[in-house]
Amino acid sequence: MSDIGLFANLKSDILVWLAVTIALGGPAALATGRAIARGWRPLTRAIIFVVPLALATDFLCYALFQVSALPISHVARQLASGNIADATFMLIGCLATFVIQMVFTVAGWRMTRARQMRAQYPFL
Repeated sequence: MSDIGLFANLKSDILVWLAVTIALGGPAALATGRAIARGWRPLTRAIIFVVPLALATDFLCYALFQVSALPISHVARQLASGNIADATFMLIGCLATFVIQMVFTVAGWRMTRARQMRAQYPFL
């Protein structure tokens, strides 16, 4: 698939990516959603915070386990060499990280907002 050996062990790389995304990024995204809700901010504000969180999670995958979900240098190298399919595959991996962490963020925001609304407006 790639000349630099990205995802050579696809099954184990995906398992490591999922473990890091869920075990490390999940609680961070949940806390992000809770913090946004505590400030009575709208959920759309979460996108601003989840993008760097997804990039940081992908970096941790790369730095700790050499699982290359989205090192920018590899994407740029793939695009420069004309391997658009490999670059797209890596960008889809980052998008999947973003979606998973956005789910955790929405869950944290929703739980906290529901608790706030019950406390603030008990008569409803």
